[in-house]
Amino acid sequence: MKNVSCPYNTDDLEEDTMVEMLHKFLKGRTYLVVLDDIWKKEVWDGLKAAFPSGEMGSKVMLTTRNREVALYADSMSTPYEPRMLTDVESLELFLKKALPGVDHFPFNLDKLEREMVVKCGGLPLAVVVLGGLLSTKRRP
Repeated sequence: MKNVSCPYNTDDLEEDTMVEMLHKFLKGRTYLVVLDDIWKKEVWDGLKAAFPSGEMGSKVMLTTRNREVALYADSMSTPYEPRMLTDVESLELFLKKALPGVDHFPFNLDKLEREMVVKCGGLPLAVVVLGGLLSTKRRP
């Protein structure tokens, strides 16, 4: 895999200029670009011109929590929607991150900690971040 670098300081470039430069760079190449966490249609509108159409084998994949954004980006595709973790799965994941090496769920886990895990809404990243933060705290 080749390293892609830009000889310019992109901090000094306008967004339209960067989009144009990326388009020129990708033209005639096969590429896979992953755009993570696109929340608004307008963001996709600003970026889509950077990706040449018709490049055989090239793909752009985006992740979003907003189904409307996914359908807006490609109305012909079926968005993949991973399921959320159950409360039990969330607690198990939390345990692995907050208390590494502990293979059973402690019954003395604070009610507040349990509530915080449930408040993560089944989002694995939220549970992992919470567990990681609490793993650095000392227990009495």
